[in-house]
Amino acid sequence: VATNVTAAGALSALVPCAAEAGAGRACADQAVQKVGARLFRRALSGEEAADYGGLYDSVAAKSDFATGMHWVLVGLIQSPSAVYRAELGTPDGATRKLSAEELASELSYTYGGTAPSADLLAAAQRGELASPEARVAKAKELLSTPAGRAQLHQFLAEWSGYGRVASKTKTAVAGFDALRDSMQQETKLFLDEAVFTRKGGVRELLTASYTFVDASLAGLYGFGSAASGFAQVERPAGQGLGILAQGSVLAGAAHADGSSPTLRGLVVYERLLCHQRQKPPPNIPTIEAPMPGAKTTRERYEKSHRSNPGCASCHQYFDPIGFGFEHFDEAGRYRANENGLPIDATGQGLAYPGTDVAFSFDGAEDLAKKLAERAEVADCVSGLAAAYAFAGAGGRTCLAEDARVAFAAGSLGVLDYFAQLAASPSFAERAP
Repeated sequence: VATNVTAAGALSALVPCAAEAGAGRACADQAVQKVGARLFRRALSGEEAADYGGLYDSVAAKSDFATGMHWVLVGLIQSPSAVYRAELGTPDGATRKLSAEELASELSYTYGGTAPSADLLAAAQRGELASPEARVAKAKELLSTPAGRAQLHQFLAEWSGYGRVASKTKTAVAGFDALRDSMQQETKLFLDEAVFTRKGGVRELLTASYTFVDASLAGLYGFGSAASGFAQVERPAGQGLGILAQGSVLAGAAHADGSSPTLRGLVVYERLLCHQRQKPPPNIPTIEAPMPGAKTTRERYEKSHRSNPGCASCHQYFDPIGFGFEHFDEAGRYRANENGLPIDATGQGLAYPGTDVAFSFDGAEDLAKKLAERAEVADCVSGLAAAYAFAGAGGRTCLAEDARVAFAAGSLGVLDYFAQLAASPSFAERAP
């Protein structure tokens, strides 16, 4: 009984007649339409409404209004239309076009992370989401909300992998565990500034000279200071640029007892150049243990991965990129040398499949600047963002081509590009 009273009280906030004495079938019908539209993300058909009305009658006849509505709500919540998002559309030549209400759901989940509001559903029913321009405008509106920002942040987190630092430990860095949250917050603030405030694209993400530090990170990195909270600071010249110089990314792609040219090279190889690593063969040899003051990390990796043909066949593609980060230790701190030994941070990217130009660089800053100029980097990032927004898009890669061209040219930043995906035919159509 208490559950029924609570349900009726909550229902009255949506349907005022539920609080009135003598509420009956007419009020139940109102509740079914209003609550059902929110749960189903569309208006109920006449047949559906009649079925739920019949359920109310059969229960309320033996009890009361609150009990009848309790079981109607149970039925609505358990319906496949509530549990699953429909993207059935209607046939249109070689495709199926999403209905107006299905478009509202697509917009709301992609750009807001939740079910469409009553206002958005009403706009869809009025035909206000039919044009690509209207969908982009609504996407921008949703992205301006905290929930929308969180959606784009989720993509950026998965793309950059900065959250991996949350599970990392560093054996020779005192108090590192207490720094991991600050490192993640630094990167969130950096992305907020680069993507949402400056509306930057790949160039801003890769070559921005600023970051954010609190007192603990200032102590770790050796630059910037903040009496309380985080402050935006400029990086010292030569100590990295952009997302690839973030402590969370560098520490997240390193081992507990040292840096890892392989893991760091793979960040670039997979997330900026969109290549896939091959599955490592069985019984791969281990790398020599760190030898502080006797041998550099680069020397150990080159000995293990270059001298063994089975290793070199794959590692030749990403280790030489990772060497560019060797001026940063396992915690993401800049180091002029490695335990007194000179660091060779030169490297190269090969002419990968689909490209015909190799590139060389000296250090992380030079690498970041050269990556920012490469067309395949912008193409990779935009393609990953499109696949994220379109939930994989059935494996298709040629998506939102006009927006991708504008993104590569620098006329669209990440935020506006993400919104422009709503104008793509792939957003509003499905395979038959």
